This record gives sequence, structure tokens and C-alpha cells, in this order.
Amino acid sequence: MSFVSSNIKYLRKLKRYGQESLASALSLTQAAVSAYEVGKSQPTPDGLIILSDFFGVSIDDLLKKDLSLQEGQDIIDLEQTQLEVIKQEIAELRRAIDLLSATVQTRIPTPNNQLIDI
Repeated sequence: MSFVSSNIKYLRKLKRYGQESLASALSLTQAAVSAYEVGKSQPTPDGLIILSDFFGVSIDDLLKKDLSLQEGQDIIDLEQTQLEVIKQEIAELRRAIDLLSATVQTRIPTPNNQLIDI
């Protein structure tokens, strides 16, 4: 049994997306999202990859597990992991900015049109 339809709807609601906003984020139509959720059509293999990446779950879980029974904990854990990676990337960017700022000298003109380094 495939849980893809119910999982798409569950994950969409968990992330607080409406059908239209999810459709826009995934470059789909609202009708396509609706058709997926009610089981009238199934996502293509490429569509499954996009949904999997967007929601942060494996294709296997998207198809085979009833994610609504996970009580959101696995998804919350995954989002926390992603959040930690983002925090690390921000810290690395801040360090790079600090290094660049330390090496860049700024010159300002004095009243007699000479430039001084600050």
C-alpha cells in the first residue's frame, strides 16, 4: 500500500502550506497537488524526488510509511539537524566576513584632500 497521497497532505499541513502555496513552491498547479492528495494521480519519479527534497523525507518513507503516525518526531529531528547545519554555515560565513573585514583597509579623505587609512 502506498501512503504517498496521505503523506503529501500531512506534510503540507505540517509545514503550514496551503495547496496553492505548495503548488507555487514546487512549480505545480493547485489541481496537481489536489489530485496527488486525493489519489487521482501519482507524482512522477522526478516529482517524488522534488517532494522528498522539499519535505526532507526519503522517497521510501514518502511511499511506504504513514508519516502521520510518526507524531512528527522524526520530521522534527530532521528539521533540527537541518537547522544545525544552517547555523554552522552562518557561523562560517560570519568568520569569512570578519577575515575579509580585517584585511580590507578603508581610506577616507581629510579636509586637505589627503587619504588616510583607518
